Amino acid sequence: MKFLSLLILTVLTLVPLSVSAENLVHTELSVFNLLTYAEGTDPTYSMGGAVDLSFDSGGYRNMKGGISLVFADTSGNATDMSLVTVKQLEIKSRFPSIRLTTGLTRLDWGEGTLLNSGNSLFSEDAETVRFDESSLDLQRKWLLSLQKPLSPFSFLEGALIAPPDDDGDVETPVPMDHITGGFRYYNGEKAIAWETGLAVTREGGDPLLTPHIALSGGALVEWYAALSTSFSFDGEAGTTAQEKFNGSAGVYQIFSFDSGASLTARLEGRLFPFSEQEDRLLLYPSVVYALSNSAQFSLQAVIAALDMSAAMSAGASWNVFEGFTMSAFCTTSLGESGDTYTYDALTATLAFSTIF
Repeated sequence: MKFLSLLILTVLTLVPLSVSAENLVHTELSVFNLLTYAEGTDPTYSMGGAVDLSFDSGGYRNMKGGISLVFADTSGNATDMSLVTVKQLEIKSRFPSIRLTTGLTRLDWGEGTLLNSGNSLFSEDAETVRFDESSLDLQRKWLLSLQKPLSPFSFLEGALIAPPDDDGDVETPVPMDHITGGFRYYNGEKAIAWETGLAVTREGGDPLLTPHIALSGGALVEWYAALSTSFSFDGEAGTTAQEKFNGSAGVYQIFSFDSGASLTARLEGRLFPFSEQEDRLLLYPSVVYALSNSAQFSLQAVIAALDMSAAMSAGASWNVFEGFTMSAFCTTSLGESGDTYTYDALTATLAFSTIF
């Protein structure tokens, strides 16, 4: 906490300097009104706010840095510093033959947004994923990545990821046998792009060796697919590989209309064919309809196809005028006790945000 407070103080002190150095400063201020209805209880109402303060370096050809701090208050106590988080902190550098990325950030291996069998280093838990207004709040980790370009459309990449402790913070120092990471080769020189890779991941503290292969293309619609499995080191590699074998696929398309409106549609699915769990087949549909007057509507869900339970979010936003946006969205789960998703509450949010 002392480190975080010092970091915040340093960043705020450097705001005037960052502006004069042609750096980009972005501040988004939001106020939320939340109405929650849980079965068997009276509806509740609360207010809160958040400030997303972002700094991005500018004016440098071979280096890019950025930091995003989120000050959030949903308790009515705006001085509660425990609600301050570092959302992103990254440095990217381009050497003559190597690209370096390090910090609290994200790597997207494989193809797909949420249900992506190829991204073993950032395997999202679809059962606990958090919805933003019209997108997903995806995880970031402390990592070091080196990328070696082989041609304008192909490269090799290796990454090391520091594991979190039980509280979600990075262990310091990190035992060497707790580090995860891997490497991949990507080739996009043909009409169908492909990649393959191998990663060391962990599940319940046990190390797993996880290979993957992914394909993507764009004939009639943008499509992508991936396969992966995991091998254990405890002598039961064959059994583990069968249980962990999974595949994902998705399609993505943007439709434009003469009126200036657009429709962005995505459908993803992931299947563990040899698993006996109810969540072995998941679907992720997402639709965003944007009007020419800066208003947009969104609907997204994660559906467990076997027990027909789901987590979903629906929303609308309107950029009333430059720098000011109004939005409203609802999140809930549909399902019975014992299903992958169980209904617990319906939350409706009315938000006002401004950028300066």
